[in-house]
Amino acid sequence: MQIKLLVQKIKTLQKPTNRPLVIAISGFGGAGKTTLAHHLNSHLNKSEIVSIDSFSNHDWQRGSDWNNFDRNRFVEEVLRPARANTFPLSYINEPWPGIPETTITVSQVDYLIVEGCSIFHPHLLPFYDYSIWVDCPLEEATRRGMWRDRHIHKNEQDYYWQNIWMPNDRDFFDKYRPDLAANTHVTYEK
Repeated sequence: MQIKLLVQKIKTLQKPTNRPLVIAISGFGGAGKTTLAHHLNSHLNKSEIVSIDSFSNHDWQRGSDWNNFDRNRFVEEVLRPARANTFPLSYINEPWPGIPETTITVSQVDYLIVEGCSIFHPHLLPFYDYSIWVDCPLEEATRRGMWRDRHIHKNEQDYYWQNIWMPNDRDFFDKYRPDLAANTHVTYEK
């Protein structure tokens, strides 16, 4: 689906009357999830983005469940309050080591966009109203992610991409088939 059509589709979805529409975006690392989230955010009135990256302990380990993400805290601080329309919601952003933690506050919104690797985990799926899988082959997504880290963020992470993140993406995909949980697929071209 093209991005323009996706925005139109989201705007036609029946919104809950007493809470925001929760839109989830997932795909492999480097596929374009964050870029797509920002694109949607710029076209949807009263929307905010929350990334699962803010809920990482940065203790990168191999595993099929992406266990470095604190999905329980993600549920308790973001998803459950959003579904209960308890705003403002507040959570601690746990950035990369060496960068101070910050508290993020999200005011009342019509659309809450959540994005990241592993957010199509079975125990998170019931919290989403609409889900989008960013189609990009794993090897291409990894190549894009490594390029971005080297050239945009000036923080080469090739070891993590090749030895932890790409294998975790592959294992999570094989175990849960998150692409099949999506309401729609988008091929995001950079």
